[in-house]
Amino acid sequence: MGAGSGLGLPYAKVATAPTLMFRQKTTVAGCAGCYVKSLNSTSKTMARGPTPSTAPTTTAVTSSYAGGALYEFAGEGYYSSLVSNSFNTGNGITICGNTCVISSASTSEKTICTVPALATTESVKNYAIAKPGMMDIKWTGTASATELAKLTNKNNMDEYKDSNAACKIATVFPTGFKAVLDEVSFFANRFTTASEKAKIAGKLSFEGSNDGTAWTKIWEVKDEVHVGWNTKVFELEADKPKY
Repeated sequence: MGAGSGLGLPYAKVATAPTLMFRQKTTVAGCAGCYVKSLNSTSKTMARGPTPSTAPTTTAVTSSYAGGALYEFAGEGYYSSLVSNSFNTGNGITICGNTCVISSASTSEKTICTVPALATTESVKNYAIAKPGMMDIKWTGTASATELAKLTNKNNMDEYKDSNAACKIATVFPTGFKAVLDEVSFFANRFTTASEKAKIAGKLSFEGSNDGTAWTKIWEVKDEVHVGWNTKVFELEADKPKY
């Protein structure tokens, strides 16, 4: 794993330094109480959080996109500190931003973790490292909480109502994740006249943003709207919105 081209394919085998992180019990927001250290770096010394008695020594490991290889480093006290319940959640090891799951084969002198899979455009497309799925996300919007709950209650015949002139619904993807949209859909439960259809056609659009300020329209629903599921499929990889 390491730096690569725009497709996520490394130019060559590049070493990636796992990151060791301890979170202080008093941390209240962000990473203000965190101590982050690259395991392959000797430029810093353990200064916060639990203090293992020896500096870590690492063992190089080579892994494919699929992960699964075992990475280990020696250093007394690290394993117990990483799995200790006396500190807030946040202790751990990450590789390329993903959690390296600590193995039960670890000992007090040696910590072992399983290298995670690395999802890139290249590995998803050619090796199916990640597969499309429905996103379990929380919606916000201009309607009431009762109306917003209808978006995810799986009852397509519930009428969603929002009397605001500039009505909208929105969601924010989890921090640290990138979403690639394969398709977007909505269900129109009924309209029988041209005037009813005109309330939707040309007035409904789907937009995406990377910062919540600048928005890009990815689908504008026009006269093709109909009763039932209305779906926009982004067939070409280059056309799939990424946020």
